Formats: sequence, structure tokens, C-alpha cells
Amino acid sequence: MTGARRLRFELSESFATLGAVVLAVRVEVLIRCRPLPQVASRLGVPLDIGADRPLPAGRASPAWSAKEARQLEAVSRVMRRWPSPGGARGTGTCLRESLSGGHYLRRRGPVLRIGAKNDGAGTVFHAWIEVSGTHSGGEGFAPMSTTSARSEVAGD
Repeated sequence: MTGARRLRFELSESFATLGAVVLAVRVEVLIRCRPLPQVASRLGVPLDIGADRPLPAGRASPAWSAKEARQLEAVSRVMRRWPSPGGARGTGTCLRESLSGGHYLRRRGPVLRIGAKNDGAGTVFHAWIEVSGTHSGGEGFAPMSTTSARSEVAGD
């Protein structure tokens, strides 16, 4: 890679990371101030808990454009260092990462899914996005529907 080309690559990575930090701050503020369905809709990643649908079979990502891949990698880099509600950096940030990544992919029609599983010590929740019949990491989690969310809250 020539010097000028390398500099252009490094600058594009820096700008992508800066954009991801700004988006992460926006997502954090929205999560703390608005109901989740409203946040998700505002970011272009509607929350999908309306139907009992199984997790799509495909885990592989669709072919992202170079710009989308750069943005998603920047979101991942930022979230690995983002302070989480649980205290440890980079853990418990799946909702923020899903909303941020989904925002960058909003032209592809992503949906935000939330799932739960029992790990023996209690119920664990996880968020991921689904795009074009593939998902970004919901293995082992049962996608929540309006019915299952109500029974989870009720303790059924």
C-alpha cells in the first residue's frame, strides 16, 4: 500500500470511528430518555416483537458495501470500549451496538430483535438485528414476542 493510499485508509477509519462515537452518544441519550420502540423507530431499526417467529437459519452477513463494513467495524470498536450499564467495558452493550449498527444499515430494512434465555442463574436478555433473513448473533436466545414479553414480566 502506498503512503498516500495508506493515509487515506487511516483517515477513513478515523472518520468512521468518530462517526460511531457520535452515534453511540446519540443512542445512549435516546435510550435513557425515550421508550425503546420510539428509539428504535427513530434510528431506522424498528423493534420486532410482534409475532412468534423463530430465529432465521442464516447467520452469515449479507455482502456489505465497503462503507457499511467500515461503519459496522467502527461501531464494534467503539462498543468494545463503551461503559456498559453493568459496569464492565464492552459487556452488556448489545442493545446499543444493535441500534447503532442497524442505523448504519437502515437502507437495507433491518429490524431489532430481543431475545431471552435461562442460563441457570436467571434470565439473560440479548439484542440483535436481522437483515434480509440473516441475524447478527441471536443464537441460543428465544426471540421475544408480545406474548412472551408479557409472560416474562408477569413471571410465568
